[in-house]
Amino acid sequence: MEIKITEKEFKSLSQDAQKELITLLYGESPAMVLHHKPIKHCSINIEQAKRLYSSLSEKSRKFLLMFGSYSTKEDINKPLRNNTRIGMVYVEDICKRLKMDNPRKLSGIQSGITKRLRSIVGDQNAYLLEYDHNTTVKDERGNWIDGAFWVTEETCNVLMELEHQLSSSV
Repeated sequence: MEIKITEKEFKSLSQDAQKELITLLYGESPAMVLHHKPIKHCSINIEQAKRLYSSLSEKSRKFLLMFGSYSTKEDINKPLRNNTRIGMVYVEDICKRLKMDNPRKLSGIQSGITKRLRSIVGDQNAYLLEYDHNTTVKDERGNWIDGAFWVTEETCNVLMELEHQLSSSV
């Protein structure tokens, strides 16, 4: 299920309703979430994807192209996980593909991609990758062990096209 609420609609809610919504959605203190900069989860076109890809290290390139792996409705029936959706990749699978033993190392790749993305799109609040808190997996002690990042379906399709162009040019 997907529920959308505009900023105007959110601000029209009572303070208590806003806090409750934030706690339900993010599992964080409302004070923490409300002080974050606004996130602009954006889609990119093929030219922006080419510029972004060419500015990245080899490991970051592999990471980025993984988000083009699930780009058709048929592919979604063969996911790495049952609830994988178009443009969604689990951290555990990313680590396996990139041969990384510690998922925390992904933060460097993510920040590099975000920094370059912002330069390309000209927006200092833009993000390409979004973490889906509903996919969080914890161990028996409550420690985070997995979850999924996603890109928009449009970006997923662009990344699939980019991968196709790259493989055709080899």
